[in-house]
Order: sequence, then structure tokens, then C-alpha cells
Amino acid sequence: AELRATSALSAMEVEAAEARVAQLEDQFSGALASQLNPVRQTLERAQAVIREQEAEIETLLEHARALEAERRRSRAVTAQKAKLMEELRLVQIAQFEAMREVKVARGL
Repeated sequence: AELRATSALSAMEVEAAEARVAQLEDQFSGALASQLNPVRQTLERAQAVIREQEAEIETLLEHARALEAERRRSRAVTAQKAKLMEELRLVQIAQFEAMREVKVARGL
């Protein structure tokens, strides 16, 4: 009978200890959650800032690509202009020489 009473007491103590452990786990979980909430909020704000910065970087990259394309077009136009100016110079030289030949021919 004494063994049964000790066994019943032990079972009650185990149940009480388990209940206390569950209560402590709940308290710890709640305390941990309340400590983690500001960290979680800070992390979420940081992630939002990172997303905004990534979007800004992508926009800047698009602008840089557009500027590079415009620079290439500008260089091509400059090269074409130089080529045309050289052709014009040669035409003017040929025209001048042709006019000189006409003057020489008239003088004869």
C-alpha cells in the first residue's frame, strides 16, 4: 500500500512537473517571441530597403545601358561625319583643280 501511495505521489509529481515544464515553455516561448518581434520587424524593414535599392540599381543599370548605346551611336555619327568631311575636302580639291584646268584651257 505504501508503494502504491508512493507511486501515486510520483505520478502526481510527474504530472505537476510536466505541467510546470509546459507552463515554462509557454512563458519562454512568449518571452522569446516578444524579444524576436523587434528583430523580425527590423529585418523586414531592412529587406524592404534592400528591395528598393535593388530596384534603383536596376533602373540605374538600364540608364547606363541606354547611355552606352547612345554613346556608340554618337561615335558612329562622328565617324560618318569625319568621313563625309574628308570626301567633301577631296571634292573641293577636285573642283578647284578642274576650275584651274578650265582657266588654263581658256588661256591657251
